[in-house]
Amino acid sequence: MAHDYNQLRSLAVRVLQGSLDLEKACQDLAAQDASWMWDVCAGTQRWRGRADYLLRPLAKKMPKGFVLECLRMAIYQKLGQDRSVWPKVVSETVTLVHTNESEHAARFVNAILRRLELKEGDGAEYWSLPTWLWDQLCLERGVEWTRAFAQSCLERPVNTTVNQDGSVAVFQGIFHGDGFVQDISNQALVQEVIALQPRHVLDLCAAPGGKSLGLVQGGMTVTATDKHREPMLRSSVGTKVRVMGWEQVWADASLFADCVWIDAPCSAMGLIRRHPEIKWNRVMLDVEALVKVQTALLAQVWERLAPGALLVYSVCSVMKAEGEAVTAQYVPIKEWLYAPHLTGGDGMYAALMRKPA
Repeated sequence: MAHDYNQLRSLAVRVLQGSLDLEKACQDLAAQDASWMWDVCAGTQRWRGRADYLLRPLAKKMPKGFVLECLRMAIYQKLGQDRSVWPKVVSETVTLVHTNESEHAARFVNAILRRLELKEGDGAEYWSLPTWLWDQLCLERGVEWTRAFAQSCLERPVNTTVNQDGSVAVFQGIFHGDGFVQDISNQALVQEVIALQPRHVLDLCAAPGGKSLGLVQGGMTVTATDKHREPMLRSSVGTKVRVMGWEQVWADASLFADCVWIDAPCSAMGLIRRHPEIKWNRVMLDVEALVKVQTALLAQVWERLAPGALLVYSVCSVMKAEGEAVTAQYVPIKEWLYAPHLTGGDGMYAALMRKPA
């Protein structure tokens, strides 16, 4: 079946510009076209910095808007799509710009793409991270660590599906069925908590419910709650997990579970391989605001935690500001750091603490 790549590229540019939601863009597409759309939109966001790095020497003035997104998308296909045919990509991109912009713009794009050369480099833009994130990670974890992390975030993620019967399947792409999609880092951390053998786990900030279901499958007694997404949580876990309202959980002077898990709101800077748009939509001020929320929530739970009870704190971020710096005063007895280049899965930090008896 012939594919109208002019139409697909036009839709993709709208997604990249933020005027069209990716899921909505894919609703009426055939499966193969939807797969192309997901890959090219996510891939362009992953490689956006590298694309700009390669563009700068070729343009006296960096293009903007529609033309820039068309160039970024084409460059991603050269960098990240092994099966794309470069002359065909150039031709389709030039046609798209000519149709939507002008002949002058089309000639500019044609000249840029035909002169494009792949070259080695270093730094934030080359490794496709915003400058603030590159600088912060280099400060916290070192340049080599940050470089390896950034490189791994240019790769497509691999999803691991845990079905309701506990079976596991590994695949690339989107899953629809009787199960939930959970990254291997999340699954590994669930297994770590199960190994602690708590009698009763209180899963705070539990939505969409993957951790709770994983704990139940591991034989744990679980109570789950979420302040802002309780309806989603109830829909996801059904009758398999006891769900309580947020206010109800805090009604008593002390929390009832012998293990409380805080999966705290965070910047999601560990998920930028899977959701690359996140890194371009955050600034350090966002992180600083979230650290205040994390610190307050941890203190609130610690105050009501029963003596001798366990507390697990986790964030889907690799930033020390949201991880080790938040938990340090509670003297963790164990810490975990997951990252694509270290463990293969999403980036996460977690710490285990025990309140003195």
